[in-house]
Amino acid sequence: MLFRSDITEEDVLSGKKSENTAASSNYPIDTHGNHNLENKLIELSENIYYDIPVESLMPKSLSNILAVGKCLCATFKA
Repeated sequence: MLFRSDITEEDVLSGKKSENTAASSNYPIDTHGNHNLENKLIELSENIYYDIPVESLMPKSLSNILAVGKCLCATFKA
């Protein structure tokens, strides 16, 4: 893990909330197939959303820096 926190598939599916929220989302798990994986879309239950914690944008090795864009720390499926 290069960032101070990561988002997992379980966090997304359970609608995990964060104390320090950078953003919230209800985007599904959207896995694009490669090698042995197939394309898969897992929709969230209605009214479920998850938070993206600020810590998932904070590199471990740097201080006073936030990474923005598509560079947050998450597991493959999350």
